[in-house]
Order: sequence, then C-alpha cells, then structure tokens
Amino acid sequence: MLIKTLLNKVERFKSFVYDTVHIAIIAGNEVLIIDIRLRSNSNPRCHKCGKRCGTYDRQPKRLFEHVPIWTFKVYFRYAPRRVSCPDHGIKVEAMPWAYGKERMTRSYKVYLARGQRGCRGRKPPPFSRLVGIRYFALLNSSSITAYPIEPWMILPRSISYAW
Repeated sequence: MLIKTLLNKVERFKSFVYDTVHIAIIAGNEVLIIDIRLRSNSNPRCHKCGKRCGTYDRQPKRLFEHVPIWTFKVYFRYAPRRVSCPDHGIKVEAMPWAYGKERMTRSYKVYLARGQRGCRGRKPPPFSRLVGIRYFALLNSSSITAYPIEPWMILPRSISYAW
C-alpha cells in the first residue's frame, strides 16, 4: 500500500492532492517529504474570512512537520498562494493542515498535545525524547485551542487516535 493511500484514508484535503513522496536528508536524518499540489480549478480561501478569492501570486515552498510514520519524520512541502481578498487585501491562503505561519500541521499538534497529557513537570517529559522533538515545540503544541475554529476549517470527519 502506498503512503499516499494511507494519507488519503486518514487525512484528505478537499482542494489539495498528495503528489510525490520521497526520502530526503534533513539535519542528518532521513525524512519523508510529501509534496502537496492543488486540485485543478481550485480557488484559494482567505484565511481571515474564508471566502474563495482569486490568486495573487505564490510564495516559495515551505516544509510543514507532520505526524511521524514508523521511524521517519514526515514533512508536507507546499508553496502557499497569496489571495487577493476584496475585504482584507492580499493575504496568504488558508491551508487546512496548518494555521498561518505555523510549521507544524494541526494533526501533529493534536498528536503532541495528547502525548504530553500527564507529563507536566519541570523536566522535559519523556514523550518529547521519545518523539524526538524539542521540549519547547511540545509546549507550543498545547496552545492549539488558542486559535479560533471557523466552520469552514473543520474536517468532514473526526480524527481519533488510540492511546
């Protein structure tokens, strides 16, 4: 079974398609990089109001850290579009996997927030060493409720993890 098939079963995005999957080396570690491309004829959404608007231009490709698969760190690679919203001006499009300029996906933040439950203390919790991330990134993942959830941001199905 292909990794793209697994991702489509777990996390499918309406206006985007998982394109290519390959292994690369980042900071001396082998990681999976999953390219995301646009679905044909899809218009971007303004991240402030959620309206579909015209495309202004594209930004350079960025990496978004996703939930690890087996022993590999996983990154989504995507070049965000900028939208020309009549109400808010030129803004970066709303991406269903990340908030604004965040470098972690929403799913990864939920994964980390659930993993750190019960590990609160002065020393870095063992979960951060197990997952292989910095302790401060783990602390920032607990702020996922600080962002307002708009109705158009909600996935059509719930994501549940077995703990």
